[in-house]
Amino acid sequence: MKLRSGAHLVGLAALAMATVGCATTVSGLALPAPGASPAPKPTPAKATTCVFVPDGRPSPSEADEDRVGRGPQSVAEDRPYTALVATSAGEITVELDVEHAPCAARNFAFLIDNRFYNNTPCHRVTKYAQLKVLQCGDPTGTGTGGPGYTIPDELPKDLKKAGNATNPDDVVYPRGTVAMAATDEPNSAGSQFFVVYGDSVLPPDYTVFGETDAEGLAVVDKVAGGELTPELGPEDGKPTPAVTIQKITYSG
Repeated sequence: MKLRSGAHLVGLAALAMATVGCATTVSGLALPAPGASPAPKPTPAKATTCVFVPDGRPSPSEADEDRVGRGPQSVAEDRPYTALVATSAGEITVELDVEHAPCAARNFAFLIDNRFYNNTPCHRVTKYAQLKVLQCGDPTGTGTGGPGYTIPDELPKDLKKAGNATNPDDVVYPRGTVAMAATDEPNSAGSQFFVVYGDSVLPPDYTVFGETDAEGLAVVDKVAGGELTPELGPEDGKPTPAVTIQKITYSG
């Protein structure tokens, strides 16, 4: 089953391109002891380049639209981040995976810094046997909104194969995973993300950028255990009552 952030996002026009390099820290060299061979120079870590492509869509939220729509313009420090997603249903802690998804993690922190997610809805919950997610991050609440730009894919390579004969490439996104939502097009994620509350079978097309803990899953379980207003199917629609992200903060 394909998970999208909105059918109307397919075929986005790339109007411009901004390139941001990840910060690389190289430790200082220790002086060799007298008569000893010089210590070998460390090999610098390979820098990651994140390309953020404006797509011309508005990004209505509490954020400064012009600033957000250009994407991250400064080099962020690549260090572990812990985000706290305060929702009307409770708090969800997300450990961001800077190692495997530095661009997505940096983008998430950038949007948090600019209050993009403040008072925005979690617009979708799915309750199918093989797709159990809570999806958030669209200020419009329609499933078609975003920050005004797209981010590069950082696709997972270590997820277990689902053993799906019809779609042999499908993998299992395990319970607790936090990943970027996207369309059928590559590099189409922006601000929408989903929290997996039950092992879900999907193509490996969605960047995993974090995970939540037992307390966070308890909040998502509560939402998933409630009602929904069907939109994309009988078990796919808006949580009822509505769930709102009040604010996201991070530390690290």
